[in-house]
Amino acid sequence: MAASKKIKCTFENCNEYFETSKEMKKHKKYATHHEYCHICDIDFKDWSTATAHKSQMSGMDIYRKTRKQYQREKDQGIFWSNREKFGKDYGELKFHKYFCKFCGAESHTESARQRHTLQVHPIDQGIKCPGCEETFPRAAGLVYHLEEGHCKKISATEFKGFRQHKTMVNKLLQDPSLLSEILSKDMYSFIDAACDHAKEGGVSLLDIKDDDITWDEEVLLPDVPVIKPSMPLEQQTWPALHSAVSNLSIKENISGTTEVGSRKATDGSMKLLAATKASPVANEWQEKQRVIYNEGRSSNILTFQFWNPAHPDYDPNRFWDPLIEKHRCPFPNCEKLFEVSLDCHRHIDKEHMLKKIRCPLCFKVFKSHHALIEHVERSSKCAIKHSRKFGQTLDEFSGGFLSHTIAAHPDLKAEDDGYEVGYVKFKSTVPTGWEKREQVTVSTMI
Repeated sequence: MAASKKIKCTFENCNEYFETSKEMKKHKKYATHHEYCHICDIDFKDWSTATAHKSQMSGMDIYRKTRKQYQREKDQGIFWSNREKFGKDYGELKFHKYFCKFCGAESHTESARQRHTLQVHPIDQGIKCPGCEETFPRAAGLVYHLEEGHCKKISATEFKGFRQHKTMVNKLLQDPSLLSEILSKDMYSFIDAACDHAKEGGVSLLDIKDDDITWDEEVLLPDVPVIKPSMPLEQQTWPALHSAVSNLSIKENISGTTEVGSRKATDGSMKLLAATKASPVANEWQEKQRVIYNEGRSSNILTFQFWNPAHPDYDPNRFWDPLIEKHRCPFPNCEKLFEVSLDCHRHIDKEHMLKKIRCPLCFKVFKSHHALIEHVERSSKCAIKHSRKFGQTLDEFSGGFLSHTIAAHPDLKAEDDGYEVGYVKFKSTVPTGWEKREQVTVSTMI
């Protein structure tokens, strides 16, 4: 048999013989025990060497030129002048497919290869929990850790509260008119308004004009927080507020009184937190605004979790209406009344906590937050992580415990592997108001 077939397979450990060179090359191409590139007609000793070659040559021919390069030369008339060099027409050129560096899987396009690399060979991201500092390879693992109450320092109730607060902020941004309804249920606003005037004479602060005040710039600078945050706060996740929602920040008013009998209070009485010190020194104040924001001492309702029973900001007496002697539900569009604060607490937890967890792009519903984050990480059909508002969406999904950046795959280099892949790199952060929670925890321990 071997006498009639004189062409032996070029692999040393193969004793196959063939009548023609074409049959022998076809054998090497399809034989599972041979590592062979049929485009370049090169034999390789092992799988790793062959895979590295195919990865580097992906999309190119034996002259290391792509279809786009040939098409460009063809349009310019250069290709036809070099036809003798190539020895064949444009349509006869053979190009490598696109091969994965890690497993050698074939793809027909570069985008398909990149998608395969990200899905099948994900990067261990090493995301650290901001509470117990346990490390997780995936963002969904961190969210599962927090959502299921496995963290020793952050309870599942706290995570749920931060997650709900992000949704509340989103609703206020979309419909600022909800703020007036929320403030109308805040009994502290009217109590403060009723106590604005002194009963024993003296000079009223309301009559003092700004021009008569001599400001001490050093004193008026905002205080530096004693407890530093252990994790970075992402302040650029959410877009800047539109002018229509500028009134969401509760400000002092030094030129008006309050009609106590009405439901309308002055801006000065609408304090949901103790107001920070005012300062006319613009530059110094702007430099310290980030510190104040992180400290959680701002009177901005967007950072104040007045409705969350698991948060230090929550005070059931705030929504006790002395006229009807009942607690009002603090949520907008809810007129429920309760005689006992515990009933109000239970109502908030049962009726107003998130029930449907839905992807805002593909509208798929999930049973848990970590399932939604896993969908964001791994799904190839839903392109939410490539959308412009992904940073804001991720911040809401994770309750402020996750942020992201775009990075290059650390194990892929164009000069060595033939291609590069960009991926979404997740990192853990802490939500707004975290420092306030830490201060309460420290004071409780003391």
